[in-house]
Amino acid sequence: MSKVRTSSTYTFARRFPTVIGRLGDWHVPFGPFTPAQLIVLALGTLALVYTASLWWAVLGPVPPLALGFAVWALRGAKIAGRDPVMAGLGLVVGALRPVGGRVGGRAARDRRSAPVLGGFVVQDLVDEGEQKSSGPRGRGSVARVPGEGVRAAPVPVTELERLVAGLGGRR
Repeated sequence: MSKVRTSSTYTFARRFPTVIGRLGDWHVPFGPFTPAQLIVLALGTLALVYTASLWWAVLGPVPPLALGFAVWALRGAKIAGRDPVMAGLGLVVGALRPVGGRVGGRAARDRRSAPVLGGFVVQDLVDEGEQKSSGPRGRGSVARVPGEGVRAAPVPVTELERLVAGLGGRR
């Protein structure tokens, strides 16, 4: 009978180690630490060192002990099953992501608005000649022949032009 060989891979553990401070058989004192613990330890130590003159006389060694407890409490912290550093990184990446998403690796954006240039003129049509026809529209209907007998009357634009147009050309 042949032996059954079992193989396991730990790619995730090699790429993203959960602890920092273990080198061979040597360990960091009071370690190993997770990345979240190191961040809290570094920021807390900086805050305590810079504000020591404010709290040392009143509280004594209580703030450094509280910092030590906070670092110890973070040893197995998880946010929705993820490391707090990775969860925070996910929040930052989500906040920086383009609102419209991505298309082809680039941020999807609306096209720039472009002005629609153009215009129109409204004119009164003055009929000089109309023809009566008995075509498909029925008896006695008025049919216009395009381009014949119709001229555009100038439309006054300003108040002065309206006044002059109202005088009928007399001065």
